[in-house]
Order: sequence, then C-alpha cells, then structure tokens
Amino acid sequence: MSDLNREISDAVGLISLLLVFVVAFFAAIWPQASSLLSEPIPAVATDRAKLVGRLKAYRWLLVVLVLLVVVILVLLAPLTLRILARVEWGGSYDTLRAGLLLVVLLLVMCLAVAIYIWNEFRERINKVNG
Repeated sequence: MSDLNREISDAVGLISLLLVFVVAFFAAIWPQASSLLSEPIPAVATDRAKLVGRLKAYRWLLVVLVLLVVVILVLLAPLTLRILARVEWGGSYDTLRAGLLLVVLLLVMCLAVAIYIWNEFRERINKVNG
C-alpha cells in the first residue's frame, strides 16, 4: 500500500465518526425544514411569532451543520489536494482515493444544500414578519 493510500485509510478511520454525525444531523433536520418551509403563514400574530421562533432555531442548527461540514472539509483538504494532484485521467483509478473524493463531494453538496435551506429560512422569516 502506498503512503498516500495509508494516509487515506488513517484519515477515513478518524473522520468516519464525524461523517456519521453529519449525515444523521442532516437527516434529522431535513424533514422538519421541509415542513417549516411549506407550512402556511398563520393568521394569528402569536402563531406567526412561534413559526418565526422555530425557523430561527432551525437556522441555528443549520449553522452548526455548516460549521461541522467546513471543519471536516478543512481536515480533508490537504489529503484531497494531494489526491487531485496525482489523478491519472483516462486510466485506471484507485478505489480508496476515488472513495475519499466522493466523500468530499458529498460534504460539499451537503454544505450547499444547508446554505440553500438557511437562505430559504431567512426569506421565510422575512415573509412571515411581513
């Protein structure tokens, strides 16, 4: 096993637990976020205030998710850059290296969706507040 592959194995072993938390955290937020965004705007002011409070609380949870994803991406950045520097396009590929690149891609997509939902919450709060 090459040194780079050994480093990938070690890194994945250490970061896999964090990845489980990211996926579970995202899976827990998604249904509620979807519900909050599709919920009709209440007519009563106290109900609107409750909706805004829930939107703000979930927005903070998304901030935590974004920070967690960014920390993991920063941890994986040096290894990812080394892998990308050694990619041989058009030839065979190393499964371990491709797997790490797919994990990084998944994290980037999770980051993009979390930021998108955060922005949707911001717009929804403005709409509810009138």
